[in-house]
Amino acid sequence: MKKYDFLSLASALMALTSSLIGLFYSFGGESREVLTHTGLNVKIFGDGIYKNDTLMKAATTKGTDAAIIIFSVLLIILVFNESRSKKLTLVKTGILSSLLYNSICLTMGVTINSLFALYIAMFSATLFSFIRNFTGCLAHLKPDKAYADKKHIGSIVFLTVSGCSVLIWLTFIIPAMVSGDPYSSIETLEIYCSEPTFVLDLGVILPCCIICATGICKRKNTAFILSSVLYTGITAVGICVICQTFMQMSLGIIFKPGQYIGLVGTFVILGGISAAMNTRVLRALR
Repeated sequence: MKKYDFLSLASALMALTSSLIGLFYSFGGESREVLTHTGLNVKIFGDGIYKNDTLMKAATTKGTDAAIIIFSVLLIILVFNESRSKKLTLVKTGILSSLLYNSICLTMGVTINSLFALYIAMFSATLFSFIRNFTGCLAHLKPDKAYADKKHIGSIVFLTVSGCSVLIWLTFIIPAMVSGDPYSSIETLEIYCSEPTFVLDLGVILPCCIICATGICKRKNTAFILSSVLYTGITAVGICVICQTFMQMSLGIIFKPGQYIGLVGTFVILGGISAAMNTRVLRALR
């Protein structure tokens, strides 16, 4: 009798449920402008589960929901097929990292709504499922000797560049700290107190990329396994950014061409390269 990873399955089903509701639920509400406590005029979305969030936050989150639906379906498929190869478990672990990232953003980055209890349950299930699957991959997978003995200069440079790419957030954070007025320095902050993306990217993703690149230099097995997880996560970011952009445009949010090239284009390119590099790692694992 096959044993299935029911914790990962639960994570996928919860993520799928919250994303379907977030993307499609509507009661016909309309957006409205409000004056914040800092004197800024912002537009509240006014509809669906994100009715109390700003238009920008709702558009971005609904775009992420579209991507999470894809990831959740893939995760469900992997749960029922991973017995064929431990490599599929590693791909599943990478997808779980993306769901974990998203669950943290939902619990800490949007206003509390009717799905808040589901967000917490999803965060808990995804966190422990990720830990369980990652440790399992470390115990059962390792690259073949020919791959491990390579210099991996491309992987090291790419992981370092990818990790350092999140330093772009400092262009928002430092002016806010210096001026003491974060709401004028960080336009997307609007009615919110903080931005989870800054914390996760600078506090988790950047160190993981640097640690992984350093580990690959030393040809450590843990680093090769972690690199696949990071590649999957970076690829997921590229997909999310595309979905977010289309959703923002559908709601009338248009950025300058330079912003699309600098922010959207960069993450999409990194995502594409990550997918190719992940394929190489997975082929080398035994």
